[in-house]
Amino acid sequence: MRKIILIFILFLIITLLYNSPNPIGVFVAKKNVNTIDSLFIKENGTYFRVIYQKEDGTLLFRNMGQWKYERNRIVFTDFFPNDDTKISKGYNFINTLIIFSVPLERSYGRVVFDFNETSAFYRFYKVFNI
Repeated sequence: MRKIILIFILFLIITLLYNSPNPIGVFVAKKNVNTIDSLFIKENGTYFRVIYQKEDGTLLFRNMGQWKYERNRIVFTDFFPNDDTKISKGYNFINTLIIFSVPLERSYGRVVFDFNETSAFYRFYKVFNI
């Protein structure tokens, strides 16, 4: 009986470690101080993003773009590099949109990606599937 339980636990660990994280769902930047940044990644290869000012709930930015998953990285087109600075009304987001590529990972069982690969401060957490 112990061997069966041990084999099952080993199988479960291997499955969790080697399964590619599923990017489909809603991601939220959790540690932001100035903005509420939400990203909706859809199965059809598009994403929808909204950024609100945390202080008063003002909608600052919304856009749609394309995404793809390749070589354990998620690649976004027309992505705004939100570093959580205060954004003034009338900010020209269009001139700052980039193609953004970052590893999609698991952290403590959750699917995450970091806006800045050298720091987990600007981490997006998957909060639920869609």
